[in-house]
Amino acid sequence: MKVNKNYTRIKISDVESEQIALTEDELLKIYNFDFDNFKNFRDQKTKKYYTKVNLTKARDLFCLQAFTGQRHSDIKRISLEDIKEGYWKFVSEKTNESIVVPLNAAAQSILVKYSFSGTLPKMSSQNLNIYIKQIARLAKITDKIKVTRLRNNEQIQETFEKWELIGSHTARRTFITLALAKGVPAPAVMRLSGHKSFKSFQKYIKLADQQKFDLVNKVFENFGKVQNSESLTVIDSKKDK
Repeated sequence: MKVNKNYTRIKISDVESEQIALTEDELLKIYNFDFDNFKNFRDQKTKKYYTKVNLTKARDLFCLQAFTGQRHSDIKRISLEDIKEGYWKFVSEKTNESIVVPLNAAAQSILVKYSFSGTLPKMSSQNLNIYIKQIARLAKITDKIKVTRLRNNEQIQETFEKWELIGSHTARRTFITLALAKGVPAPAVMRLSGHKSFKSFQKYIKLADQQKFDLVNKVFENFGKVQNSESLTVIDSKKDK
């Protein structure tokens, strides 16, 4: 079967899909993006002003979500007083559940960056959604995503570059998906992310399975090319006879 590698096909009712998550490479592109040569500009269509300072803050908030798996509503309430011995202990605003999150080195580096002020930058979800799209665009996260939406009971298919579909919640989905893809047991990931229902968690398992599938394909990609080229040679030689 011939597979078109240029497109990922998903089915959603809203463009900012529950299906979008970043790969490890894409997350690293955002985390390591260098804003030194970035020039402030105003988007003529939206009238939104993009500055190096705002984009850097948005990147840090997004990455902290991706490194901890937490909602933006909890990230924006984080206080350095909540961090003890490498763990972030807090009560979730949405579920009112107590959550303990181990802070990896990447998450700690972001918190240390803002330790002088005692708190992280404040930014609304709306602004974070706007800024992270531009950051992802600058980081060249441009894989094509085919989206099928229902409009008046009719399926409409559109193609987007991946950066156009990224929002603040993509960070949380990325954490969960990468953790599952790397073999962290689902119950452990659920405890970290604060999920209570396995039914609502299943969509992340599907995303993780897709990432595993993509990784396996990448591992054996060169073998497939050699095999296919040899097969074609055999077929062509038979035709000549």
